[in-house]
Parts: sequence; C-alpha cells; structure tokens
Amino acid sequence: MSCVDVAVCGGGLGGLAVTLGLRQRGFDAHVYEAAPQLRTATGTIVGLGSNAFTALNALDPQILPALLPRGSKNLNSVTCVKEDPQAPGQTVKRAAHGHTFRWSEVQNVLACLLPPEAVHCGHRVTGFTDTRSQPGREGRITLHFKGQPDVYAHMVVAADGLRSALRAAMLPQDPGPRYLGHMNWNALLFNPEGSQVVEAHRPGDLLININAPPMDLDKMWTLMTKPGAEGKGLSSSGAAAPALAAGKLPGEKEDMPQLVGGGMGVPGSKARVMQLLADAGFEDVARVVQATPEADIFERAMLDRIPLDELCAGLSGAGGRLLLLGDAAHAMHSGPGQGARMAFE
Repeated sequence: MSCVDVAVCGGGLGGLAVTLGLRQRGFDAHVYEAAPQLRTATGTIVGLGSNAFTALNALDPQILPALLPRGSKNLNSVTCVKEDPQAPGQTVKRAAHGHTFRWSEVQNVLACLLPPEAVHCGHRVTGFTDTRSQPGREGRITLHFKGQPDVYAHMVVAADGLRSALRAAMLPQDPGPRYLGHMNWNALLFNPEGSQVVEAHRPGDLLININAPPMDLDKMWTLMTKPGAEGKGLSSSGAAAPALAAGKLPGEKEDMPQLVGGGMGVPGSKARVMQLLADAGFEDVARVVQATPEADIFERAMLDRIPLDELCAGLSGAGGRLLLLGDAAHAMHSGPGQGARMAFE
C-alpha cells in the first residue's frame, strides 16, 4: 500500500493543474484517474483569460510557455443583436480578450509537465476512510479504489468530476447531479481548407456565433460555434466547422437513459441532433452536422450540482484534509464557460 503527501483524484484540467502546483512546492502529489488513459478527444474547447493565466503561472511557471502556442488569441469581438430574427441586427465591434484552446490540448500540456510515475490511470476512487487516529496511520486518510490497492495520503483533493464519489462520501445527503432539462452536442472537425457546406472561416480565424431566436416555450434553442486555429473548431450557422448546440427536451432522466453519462460517438447521437435541428428549422446548421462523422460528436445531458453552502451542515471532510475541486465542488451549466477558469483560480 503506497503513501503520498497529496492524492488528487481525477485527471481532468483542475486535477492535473493542482498536482503540478503542489509538486512545484515540494509535495509528493500524485494523480489517480479512473479512465485507463487520459482522454485525448472531447469535442470541446476552453476559453481562458487573464485570471486563469495568473493562476496557472502561479501554480507552475512552465505551464504558460507550453500552453499559449497551442491556442488562438482572441483579437476582436463583433456582436450582432437581433430582436426580430427577420430584421437586420445591430452590430457592435470591440476588442476581445483571452485565448481559446481545445480542451484536450490543455490537458496534454498539463499531463506532459508531470512525471509519468505521478499519474496513475485505471484508479477509480470509490470512497475514503478517515484513519488519521489509527495506530501506524497517524494523520493519514485511506483512499479506496475499484480493483486497486488502497492509498494512504496526508491530504486528498477530490477532482473526480460532476459525479464525484468523494463528494458523495462527504455529503451523503447530497441528492446528486441535477438534470437541467436539455441536451448538449459538441464536435471538433479538422477543416484546413475551409468548407463547401457553409460559408468558410479564414485560416486562423476564431469565430463565435450565438443564435437564440424566439421559440415557443416547449422548444428553446441555443447555438454556438468557435472555429479555431488551423481550421479546427465547432460548427454552426455561418461557420465552417462542427456544432455546440443545446436544445430543450421534455421529461427527466428516464427520457434519455443512454445520454446521462455522455460520450463521444454515442450510437444514434447524430440522428437525434439532426432530427431536433430539422424540427427547429436550422437547415444551415443541419448541413454541417450532416458532414460531421458521428464518432466526432460528443453528446451529453446538461447537469449541475446543488451549491455546497446549501449542504454543508453535515460536511465530513476528514478534518479539513479532503478538499473538493472543479466540478466536484461547483459543477455548473457550460453556457457561461467558467468551469475550467474557476478550477484553476
């Protein structure tokens, strides 16, 4: 049974970043990730600004020099507001800030800065035991994993995501993730020469298109797109590469049992989004999705968690030795784009 200073459960962006920061400060910190290997494709992007960069630089000065060349710098912002979808909109141009990255690029940069022996894949955490007062284990928490030996740690960071097993152990009264009533589809399409399907972006351009026309209360849609550097990006109306779309669906979890977990290339995912786009009348977006392989589409139900301040009366965090980070602490709707930024800060 191994013993480490800090065990970080979860190899996402927050987990990898905090491990780098701890090791930079001399702690023997290790990442324990449930998946057999770190994810290399998610179909999603991450927008980072000055606060996130300040936090990352404080964690480890090696991060930004390795990360910045992997993304696109946002230069200008052009906003068009249309109160009536049939009428011309009002356009406002202003300077933009921050950078945009593929999620997998950020993860790759963080993972490559860690020594291989500090990243343990195939370790799905199932819970913990507060063994700090037991003889021979003074000051240590025992972590339990599915099919793997226990690990002793002086401190634990629970970065194990929206369905955090450690959060469930700390807060047994927590009802778990809440379904927000709609679905999300992401995709990244390699598009180096532009597209003949819809109007193409120029190489190196980063385009953001938000289209929210008024619909009846039973079917509300939001469409967003961000084609990125080297023609890689998300497609939608007026853009050249694949779509992030959220459509409101009726019912609760029982209406979409195979979708709650989410994933890349979920069988039938392309047909589902194509049908919903057809029903909503978004023909230009449908053409781009039709040109996108189903294997490149990431489908998930949108979920969040109850804020911790509503649950903390019964908090059991091993005397302050077990901390929640990222989605395990504050899972939220992806619309504002604040998940990774908050985790880094």
